[in-house]
Amino acid sequence: MRHCLAGIAAACFLAASASEAKSDPSSAPAVSPTTETLDHVLLQAKSARGTLRAEARATLEAWDFRDGEISGTETDLDAGDEYRYDRTYARLHSASGRYKGRSWHQGYSGYTVIEGGIHDRDDRNVAALAEASDGVTHGVALIGEAASPEAFVVKVAPPGGRVEYRFYDKKTFLLVRRERAVYDQRVVTTFEDFRTADGVTRPWHFRVSDGRQYNDEDWTLKSYSANESVDDARLQIPPDARNPVAMPAERVKLPIKIIGDRIIITAEMGGHKVNFQLDSGASGILLDRSVADALKIETFGKSTEATAGVYVAGHAIIPLMTFNGIKVTNVEAETALFQTWADEQTPIAGLLGFDFIAGCVVAIDYESGTAEAIDVERFTPPVGAIELPIQLDDDVPILEARVGEAKGEHFILDTGADRSMLFSDFVAAHPKDTKDQGLGDAITASSPFVSHIWGVGGKIRFHPVQASSLGVGSLSFPRWLFYATEDDGRSFEGEDFDGLLGQDLLRNFTVYLDYHRSRVYLLPNARYRLRWG
Repeated sequence: MRHCLAGIAAACFLAASASEAKSDPSSAPAVSPTTETLDHVLLQAKSARGTLRAEARATLEAWDFRDGEISGTETDLDAGDEYRYDRTYARLHSASGRYKGRSWHQGYSGYTVIEGGIHDRDDRNVAALAEASDGVTHGVALIGEAASPEAFVVKVAPPGGRVEYRFYDKKTFLLVRRERAVYDQRVVTTFEDFRTADGVTRPWHFRVSDGRQYNDEDWTLKSYSANESVDDARLQIPPDARNPVAMPAERVKLPIKIIGDRIIITAEMGGHKVNFQLDSGASGILLDRSVADALKIETFGKSTEATAGVYVAGHAIIPLMTFNGIKVTNVEAETALFQTWADEQTPIAGLLGFDFIAGCVVAIDYESGTAEAIDVERFTPPVGAIELPIQLDDDVPILEARVGEAKGEHFILDTGADRSMLFSDFVAAHPKDTKDQGLGDAITASSPFVSHIWGVGGKIRFHPVQASSLGVGSLSFPRWLFYATEDDGRSFEGEDFDGLLGQDLLRNFTVYLDYHRSRVYLLPNARYRLRWG
């Protein structure tokens, strides 16, 4: 099974506060010395697992699971390197797979996204284990024996992978426990009820916990079969299941106002007006829980999420949202406590991200303070615009950027971020290129108590850094000011990202977000021409 965590921070606001200590999710478990060898443990584990009979081309598993308060089902079809997993969670359906070397996922709202392979930490761990079985042990080591469960403990931490501890039962050599560092949490999976079929011994029950309320999962295998043939059509990448965004015309002016470069869009919902921030850094739609209750929108399920801080979230299906005749129907949203103000007259009750933006082309004209939704099938890129390819692995636009001489392939284009940001791993990897050119130190000296940014769920520490330059596509900007996050903001940063490109960059352009073709277009405006020619 492959389960993916996604979710990117959105609107950011400055604050002054003290930092909080966090435990290390990659610390080693308690073990005692062992006289056993890594080679023997891995050899015995491989033998205990077994090998699928040669004539079986595919396996089909049907699982029941409980995720916090909600029960669901998942069907897993595996055919060698190709697979498709379908999950039904309450009234929501999602799918993911790999076909002919291309990975994809289809979210609850029906869009199919071809992934670019940004997140490969787990694949690197799998490869490292396979190499260790053949005697190449880079990042793999037997660290000792655990008392509970009684098991040999193997640490897997290859370059570019994640820290993982695997517990192999001392008697059977079956994998009975796994502890992994994911974001800033330790995720523990326990396996049991092992049964053998078609040459392979597998667990028919497992539990997953990250230690947070509402996040425990319980999985039970209800049926299993191995087949000599597989219908290739079942594995092929599917088209969009639907587009929840219905356009009344080729181009529709959106009801927005831009306040301090924040794009506030007003939706009609249940006869009421609700303000959202249009946020390309949000991997879905977020609605304040009190607004959902007031509009009598049914919510279900709970989970504990972490972005800038830890918060409790739920699910909802919004039956209808309208924007100047545009209808968005039966779209999935996350609900949580989210209350902020763009100015004294403009409360914001949520974030409008991927599930709206992906249904059309969104054009944002920062200079005139207007925005349009354009039909995806009839959109033509504007003449003179800079075309930037993006990846949408996490349902946010990810692109390449340059900071000084350093290249980062995974910057998020984020209309919800006030200021472009550098994440802690990128700063640590490129100290020369992220060395402050003077302005960052001057800002810190003048405002020494402003050290945090507020985001969804809480706050993170940062410090201002002026880099020698910022480059995006064919564009280059000298002496660019960033906010650099500290390494206690892992949940905010996510995994494998280099930073954010925010409103400080985007306001110099008319921005076209074309998720349908995996493209962003930047058309320079008068502000750009006045400053850079």
